[in-house]
Amino acid sequence: MDKKIHRNPNIVEPLYRKFSEIIIPRLPKQINSFNLTLFSLLWSSLILIGGFLSKNNINWLYLIIFAVFLHSITDFLDGKVGRYRKTGAIKWGYYMDHIMDLLMISCLFLSLFYFFNSKDTSKSFIIIIIYINIVITMVSSFLSLNKNGLNISFVCYKKFCCGPCDGLLFIILYILYIIFTKGNPSILSLIIISLIFIIVNINKIYRNQKYLYQEDLKKKNNSNL
Repeated sequence: MDKKIHRNPNIVEPLYRKFSEIIIPRLPKQINSFNLTLFSLLWSSLILIGGFLSKNNINWLYLIIFAVFLHSITDFLDGKVGRYRKTGAIKWGYYMDHIMDLLMISCLFLSLFYFFNSKDTSKSFIIIIIYINIVITMVSSFLSLNKNGLNISFVCYKKFCCGPCDGLLFIILYILYIIFTKGNPSILSLIIISLIFIIVNINKIYRNQKYLYQEDLKKKNNSNL
């Protein structure tokens, strides 16, 4: 239900777009943009269950991976189904889609915090830092505007663009890395991830505020003509 910047396609989005072109015409009428958005409540619940059970059995992290993957699919499809059937609620979709994203991310990092807190408190602390930076990234993205509409891409620089679906893919890969290391990933990897988010946030906020300020000046100058 959001407009994205298509001149810089995301890494994963082209694959999801082809998938949506195949699956959307075949979806039963009972599955619509509204319940696709609200499916995230189920995925978030599964993430919490997987995180709670993973403390005693790391294989439950696969449930988190499964739920994150399903969230990425329903999150991508909800707006496209609404536009295809001309039944989408733009304002409701924009609001609830972001609420569901934030809920899922919060449940995900709460689960990871719970998992690491019983093993290594230093890693659980870094998890909090990463979570805070992801929330800042999301808020900065959702508040950004440009001439093409809402810019919800996480990172967009020249021809490279990393969007929400890409971010979820990286999360899935990192959880697989956690499983591969038997719950003991390198603390350096977490530090690098947190530093990347900090740098991205500083750069993104600076660029966005500069762009928006220039837009304000243009409107102000035009109004004075």
